[in-house]
Amino acid sequence: MNLAPRQISMDYEALSISDLLKLCLESGGEAWAAFIGRIQGAVAGKIIRTLGKMADPHTVDDLVQETWLKIFRDDCAALRRIRDEHQNSIYDYVTTAARRTALDYIDRREPDIPLDELVEPTNSRWREVDKSLRWKEVDVCLRKLSQEPQFERDYLIFWRYY
Repeated sequence: MNLAPRQISMDYEALSISDLLKLCLESGGEAWAAFIGRIQGAVAGKIIRTLGKMADPHTVDDLVQETWLKIFRDDCAALRRIRDEHQNSIYDYVTTAARRTALDYIDRREPDIPLDELVEPTNSRWREVDKSLRWKEVDVCLRKLSQEPQFERDYLIFWRYY
């Protein structure tokens, strides 16, 4: 006669995400694998959409792991605080954490474009267009002073030396 305790395999797929999380927080074990497996795609998808063109498989994997580390920090305190107000509360919370993790990554990155290229146009044609627009803007401002005495003289002197 075998007196060893029987291992009862639970059907985690039949549980709602809410019930699965409760089971994870109470007992842990293989329930966590089922929980992560169910949400992992949503986490990765949110990170990929947030990163856009910067998304590569290595970076996405790193950010997914970073997201789980944040969520599991302090004995899963964040997961324990979730109010299960609607059926997607848990998904919303976890994917929001993933989005914030991706945005933090974007903020930490060094810019690919030097700052001076962002400030000044690199194409000489655009420099001329920009210069022409500035001159027109200055001219409009000067013409607002046309009622001033000696406007014509001051106007000509300004443009002569500018």
